[in-house]
Amino acid sequence: MRGLVIIVLISLSACARDKEIISLAGEWEFKRGFDATFLDPASKGWEPVQVPGNISDQKKINTAGWVTVRRLIPASAAGILTQGAAAISMGWTSDVTVYYLNGQKIGQIGRDDPYESGLFRLFLKEVPALSVNDTSMIHVAMFTDGQRPLQFDGEPIIGRGSSVFSEYYFNEIVSFFLLGIYFVVGTYHLLLFSRRTKELYNLMFGLFCLLLTVYWLNRSGIRDAIFGNHVMFRLKLEYVSLFFIPATLMYFLSLFFYRRFSKVGGVILGFAVVLSTLTIFSPYSMARTCLTIWQYSSIPVIGLRSEPSS
Repeated sequence: MRGLVIIVLISLSACARDKEIISLAGEWEFKRGFDATFLDPASKGWEPVQVPGNISDQKKINTAGWVTVRRLIPASAAGILTQGAAAISMGWTSDVTVYYLNGQKIGQIGRDDPYESGLFRLFLKEVPALSVNDTSMIHVAMFTDGQRPLQFDGEPIIGRGSSVFSEYYFNEIVSFFLLGIYFVVGTYHLLLFSRRTKELYNLMFGLFCLLLTVYWLNRSGIRDAIFGNHVMFRLKLEYVSLFFIPATLMYFLSLFFYRRFSKVGGVILGFAVVLSTLTIFSPYSMARTCLTIWQYSSIPVIGLRSEPSS
């Protein structure tokens, strides 16, 4: 028990944000299109926009093309950037994104011609030494094919490189810890089922844990290293694994407590099959619609009983 308390205290202390990490979340500026003149801090015609957030929804963008967002580099980050020991993280971004600091290009995800989607990939980058003044800005040029959203998911930050990367790797360690638990427990229950095939609840709980493993893997940073540019395959795998989680959980509960398959679980399973089929064979817009339908339908499902009907 004492060891558990120590682990919790260490985790809480690690979660306290380093003072050399500066949040970039809040109000940015937005402008449709992109060319070199947009990098001039004195350029006009900018509108407010919230980052992180869905830029396409905020600005009603549903056609292919470029947009640009920008904000001033915080004064508290100026000293770190001048020393050349900085890093920036923009979280999970979509779709094609090109990043500039003080007018200097520092990175890019995806490309517009030939089109290569950068759908919800992580941008985390060391920053070279820069001369920063009170008009220095961060610019992000963003391109969409008209189907995929322009979006920032996750808090954008800038700061000392060691601190930014330490925060990222700490979160990854926590993710891998959870992944390991899900995978080991799931595999253990599948092995139990292989020895005692009448205990179907072991099969269902094992599948439930492995589906959680797949889903959580797709919510961690390593997914980009595994799937690379195959962003649609990665996204559809994430959605399909998520759709089947409630059905396996419902079946596990009904089999464990009542030794019978739940009719409610059967309905949820059929619903998951339909959504998964549509997701696999449809473009991004339909896959996203399936996710939205699943999210809203999950609310009433939470209140359903797993007991099989008489």
